[in-house]
Formats: sequence, structure tokens, C-alpha cells
Amino acid sequence: MSSRIPIYQMTYGQEAEGKPGLVFTSEQEEYGNQSILFTIPILEIFLHPIELIDYLKHTDIVFPFELDGEYYDLKGKIEFPEITFEVPKTKIKITFEIEYDYVFNWHIFPFRSRSFKGMKYVGKHTKLILRNHGFLILQPVDLYEMDELYLKHKGIFVGMTPNFGNNDNFGKEQNAW
Repeated sequence: MSSRIPIYQMTYGQEAEGKPGLVFTSEQEEYGNQSILFTIPILEIFLHPIELIDYLKHTDIVFPFELDGEYYDLKGKIEFPEITFEVPKTKIKITFEIEYDYVFNWHIFPFRSRSFKGMKYVGKHTKLILRNHGFLILQPVDLYEMDELYLKHKGIFVGMTPNFGNNDNFGKEQNAW
């Protein structure tokens, strides 16, 4: 059994008191000038970087995706720090890299006294957030490849948002696909 965790589409934002964090793009007043981020929620508390990496390797990371108007949940293959997704009906594989600087930059000694602190969600759609222990940020390795996927196949990595994705089965224990 493994847990399914969705990749979310978010952007940088602030809570009412001004504390920085992540929000969904639809929660921002201005849509025009936002950096879109793909993020993986951290569902457990980790006291050591290797615990986090091991957890990711044994979890189904799922990317809400659209291909020519059809919805898919793409399951990623993790080789930390990279996650690769195979696009259905094509021979295309798209790779993302987990921004890992702050994974290995958390206080090394003593490991056991401080848990991993990823950037937290500070928006209002808390029902979509499984547990708010922070998020890892993903960066596409090859933007040209993603552009070609869209231009030739109308394929787009969307991520979970309040308006897109199937969150009914995320975060629950399930048999591997």
C-alpha cells in the first residue's frame, strides 16, 4: 500500500498578517504577474533529510494533467531530486527537479531536534490541503520540451487547484496502480 500525493499549482503569497507562504493563483487579486509554482505537500513530520527522501521514493506522486482535452493523473517515477512523468499516448517523458537546497540546508546538528520546515500554505482553500507541514517546489528541467508537448499534443501539466484535479482519492492509502 502506498499513499497518493498530488502536485499542486501555487504561487507566492501572504496571509493577512503579512507572513509569506504559498497560495493558489486564484487567491491573488492580480493574475497577470505571478510566478506559477508546482509543489508537493509534505504530509509527515521529518527529522532527517534522508527520511524525507525515503518517504518520497515510497509514495505515489501524482500530477494532474490534461492532454488534448482529457484529464489524467500522471504517476511520477522518483530518482531524487528528479521526478519523471510519462505522457500517455506519446513517447514523451518530462522531468522535474525538486528544489532541494533547503532540504539539505536544514539544521544538520542535531537532526532530531528540528523538523523539516517547508514553505506553508497561507490561503483560504484549506480543504484542498491534506496536511500543512510545508511544500517542496518542483522546477521543470526542460521548458522547451514542455512547450513542444503543448504545441504538438495539447498536453499541459496543470497541478491540483481549486478548479482542476480530482482530489477525492489523494492522501488515502491505496493499492499501487
